[in-house]
Parts: sequence; structure tokens; C-alpha cells
Amino acid sequence: MKKISSLLACTLFVSSLGLAACASDVHVPSSAELAQGIMQASQASEPDYTTGTPWLACDIDGTVSATTPTNPKDDFGLSVNKDALLSLKLSDSRPTAGLVNDLGEQEDKDLKKIFHEASPQSHDAKLAYDLFWLLEDWDGRNALGIKPLKDRIGEIDTIGSIDELNTYFTTLPPEERAGAPWRGVPSTDPSDSTRRIISFENAKLLLGDSAEYETRSDFGAMTEDAYRTLVKKILGKAGYSEQEAANEKFDNCLAFDKLLAPAICSRDERQSPDYLSRASRRYTRSEVENMQGKLPVLAVLEQSEGYPACDSYLVAEPEFFAKLNEVYTDENLGLLKDYLIVNSTINSADLLDRECYEWFYEAMGSLDGTSELPDDDAYAVGAVN
Repeated sequence: MKKISSLLACTLFVSSLGLAACASDVHVPSSAELAQGIMQASQASEPDYTTGTPWLACDIDGTVSATTPTNPKDDFGLSVNKDALLSLKLSDSRPTAGLVNDLGEQEDKDLKKIFHEASPQSHDAKLAYDLFWLLEDWDGRNALGIKPLKDRIGEIDTIGSIDELNTYFTTLPPEERAGAPWRGVPSTDPSDSTRRIISFENAKLLLGDSAEYETRSDFGAMTEDAYRTLVKKILGKAGYSEQEAANEKFDNCLAFDKLLAPAICSRDERQSPDYLSRASRRYTRSEVENMQGKLPVLAVLEQSEGYPACDSYLVAEPEFFAKLNEVYTDENLGLLKDYLIVNSTINSADLLDRECYEWFYEAMGSLDGTSELPDDDAYAVGAVN
């Protein structure tokens, strides 16, 4: 099996730094997600991409050599880009290379220069500038240590019922609470590119692909091990025993994911020709009210996140919301709370003190093959951007 560090996405992907990213119309996969997609595809029928079974994946490092034959009728991209592919080299800090990667690095350099200039006067620019330097304030972050996460976990621990959980989701702003098992994502209306629309979706599963909860792939096992180790370290630092942190809470999070996974399309299913039309299903407000059932979907969107009420929304997978309604019960409250705690731990890891930050990148490096931490400026730019 090829090592994940052999990934070479020449012009297709740009790695994302950290987990703090802004919502956008196009999801840019992280290097770990890119690795997962290629790994899972390779395990479907035990192909050998270096020999062209079922095809030659020329964007993976090592699959193209000087003697690889080319024919524009068979693979036009390889024919045009072969010399460029052979000239690319991976670094220890980036598992991708190519034109898009180069443009991304140049953008990072330009952004770093901006943040090292004088503080701007406009409101929004100053917010971004201040956030950049807060992220680089390691003395301040180390002084706070793990307290921000402990405070969040403490709030979750006090929740005693589904009604209290709904109050938690709807009364606290998103930056002060754990994320719900669903999300409302602003995107471009597929029928009118001049307007925005909210798409209701499932929150990301811990293992990424719903198929992992039926049959665990090698990469799925790697992902589980990396996240389990990260959670064990950080919750151990927060005062939990290894048994409680690494096993009970983490296993409960996986168990809740597994309840939802059958109602979430797998990575392969999302590649089917009809998925785009399914993901663009339009719901009226009254239809969303019926779909949400006992879930405070609209209340979270409008009361916690501050979006205005709309006449229509997109719902990619209504089956997910039906399944979530089934398991969103007081009987499963323990699983739900541990789901929130584990995801909060992982999502905040690179925003805590230096030790947690390094643990986070150690975990990500075990998945995408990188062995170096990003420099502080690159990390802060990635988080702000």
C-alpha cells in the first residue's frame, strides 16, 4: 500500500490549515480528506494505479515515470502535463505540489506581508488583523492553557435533558458552544447565482465517510487511531482518566455517528450522477418546519447564528434529519453529550496552548504524511483566511 506521503495532487487541490475555516460555496478538501478519498478508492477493488488498473492516477506521486507511455486519445491531461508532473517534488510540510499549490503559497506570502504591516483602520480588516496576532500570541495562549475547552465541556456536562440541549444550542452564539449534529451552510442558489441560500446538511462524521461505519478501511482505522490518541492526550490534560477520555467518550462519539451513518450518503454515493440534483432539493419554510421535528434547526439558524428567516432552503439529505429525530432522545443524551465533547476537543485542539497545537498537527501528520509544523505565520493566515 502506498504511503499517504506519496500523494501528489498537481493542479486539483489546495491543503487547508487547521479546522477553523470560513463557510464557502466550494469545499476545499484538507490533505487528510484527499488522502482518505484516494485510499478508499484504492481499496474498493484492489487496483494498482501505477499500472492503470482501473486507470492511471497520474496525480499520485510515483505513478508516472519517464518511460510511462502517453496518448492524448487515452489521457489528454497526462499527455500535456507529463513533463510538469515529473518535475514536481513533495516537501515534508506539504503533501501537495503544482500550479494551484504554488499560487496558494504565493497568496500566503502576500497575506503574511499584509499582517506584518501597520494595523488597519477599517473595522473588518482590523478584526482579521487582531485575530492573526491573537493566534500568534503563544504566551497568552499558554497562560490560558486548556481552560477554554474545560469551560465548554463543563457547560455540556451540566445538560440534563434534550430540552436543555436545545436551549444550549439556541441561546449561545456558535463561537461559545459546541456544534450541533447538523449545520446550515450558506451557499449560492443553484437556480440563481445572484442570490444566496441556506443548505441544511449533516455535520461531518468523525471518520469522514459514512461507509467507514459499516466496513472500516485501512485509512478509516488510521483516522480513528489518530483522533483517539489526540482526544486521549487533550482530555487527559483536562483531568479525565485515560479510560474515560480515550475509550468511553470516544467510543460513545463513534456510537452516535454509527446511529446516523446509514442515513448519510457515502463518498461513493456522492459521486453518482443524480446526487447533485438530490442535493439541490428546495424546501419551503413550512416544509423545513415539518422536517426538523423535535430538532431546533430553524431556531439555531435564526436565534443563535443570526440568519434572517427565509422562504426557501436546500436540504441535501432529508433522510438524515428523519434518522436524527429518531435518535435525538433523552435515552441517547449521554452519547450526544460525548459526541459534542469529542468533536469540540478535536475542533479546538489547534486553537489551545502550544502543546495541544502540536498534538493536533502530529495527528494530522499521521494522516497526510507531513512531518513538520506550519510556521506560525502560515498557521495564522490559514486560520484567518
